[in-house]
Amino acid sequence: MSTYKIKMSATRMSMYLQCKWKYWCNYTLHLPRKPNISFKLGTAIHESLKVAGLIWKKKENFTKYDIQKIKEAYRKEAAKEGIEDMSVYNEGMLMLTSKIKDFESGKIIAVEDRFEVTTDEGIMLIGAIDKAVELADDSLLIVDYKTSKFNYTAQEMKNDIQLSIYDIAASIKFPGYKRIILCLDYLRSGPAFTYRSYRERKNFTQYMLAVYNEMLSLEEKDATATINEFCNWCDFKDECPEYRKAAVADEKLEKKNPENCTDDELAGEYIKTKNRKRILDNYERKLKGYILGKIKADEEDLEGAGKTIYVRQNPSTTYDPKTVHSVVPLNEFLRMVSVSKKKADEYLEGMSAIDRSKIMETAEKSYTNPFLAIRSIRK
Repeated sequence: MSTYKIKMSATRMSMYLQCKWKYWCNYTLHLPRKPNISFKLGTAIHESLKVAGLIWKKKENFTKYDIQKIKEAYRKEAAKEGIEDMSVYNEGMLMLTSKIKDFESGKIIAVEDRFEVTTDEGIMLIGAIDKAVELADDSLLIVDYKTSKFNYTAQEMKNDIQLSIYDIAASIKFPGYKRIILCLDYLRSGPAFTYRSYRERKNFTQYMLAVYNEMLSLEEKDATATINEFCNWCDFKDECPEYRKAAVADEKLEKKNPENCTDDELAGEYIKTKNRKRILDNYERKLKGYILGKIKADEEDLEGAGKTIYVRQNPSTTYDPKTVHSVVPLNEFLRMVSVSKKKADEYLEGMSAIDRSKIMETAEKSYTNPFLAIRSIRK
C-alpha cells in the first residue's frame, strides 16, 4: 500500500479533470478564490440545517423554539457570509422553512460528518457528509443538500464524482451496512436517489487511483488551460490566457463547413463554439455592468468608437386582477389569465384526492421547441 501524498476530495478530483490550469492555480499556487453568492447561500443553509439535524438526531421532532433556533442560525450565517441581496436571503429562508416541515423519516446517525478515510489503495479521502440516515438495520442513506436551481438527470447522478466518493467513504466509515443509498436533496424541488453497485464502486476506485497518480506527476508545463462550460464560473478566469483569448477572439474563430465535418469533428466544433459563446456572453455582461455603473456615476452617456451608449428603460403596464374581474365578463376574463403551475400545485396539496383528480384531468402537457443537449458517452 502506497503512502498518500495528496488528500483526495470530490472538488479536487473534479477540478483536475475539468482544467489542469485551474487545478494548478488552486492547489499548487494557492491563488485566492472569489466570493460567490451561490456559495454564500449554500453555506448559510448548510449551517442552519446542521443545527436542525443535531436537534432531530436528539429528539426526532422540532418544537416552536427549535424552529426559531434553526431560523436564527440561518440569519446569523447569512449575515456572517455577507448576503446583501434580500431576494437571495428570502429565497434561502423559504427553502429552509420548507425543509423543516418535511425533515426526516429515518434515524439520523451523523450530521455534517467530516471524514478522513484511507482506501485499500492508499488514497486518503476527505470531505463532509451533510447527513447519514439509517433507513433499516442494513441500509444507510447518505444525503447531500443542494441549493442549485438545476437537477441532475439519473445518468448524471450515476456518474457524479462527489456521490461516488461519498459512497466509498461511507462504505469505509460505516462498514456495518450492506446497502448505501445516495441522495441529492434539492431544497427547491425535493430529493433524488441513486446508488453504486459493488462493481461500480470498484471501477470508480480504480479510476480515482489513475487520476491520483496523474495528479502526483503533474508539472507546471502540463498544467494547460481547457476551455469548457465551467469557465464563466472559474475563480481564475481573469488570469487565464485561454479564457482571455476566447473572450476577444470571435473574429479569429476557425469556422468549419458542417457538411465537410466528420461526426467527431461536428460534435467537437459544436461544443467548442457553445463554450466560447458562454464566455462571450459572460464578458458582455461584465462590460454591460461596468458601463451602466459608469453612466450612472458620470451622469452622462458613453461616447466612443463612433457610437453613443446610453441607458434606456422600456415601460410595462400591469392590471389589478380583482378590478379587471369585476368589470370583464367571466368568459372573457378566463381568456386573459393563465394559471401558475407552482401556485396550483401548492393549492392542490391541501385538496381531496377526488377534487385534485378533477383538476388534473384538465391538465395539458406541452413541450418546448427542440434543443440540443449534451451528455458524456459511458465507456
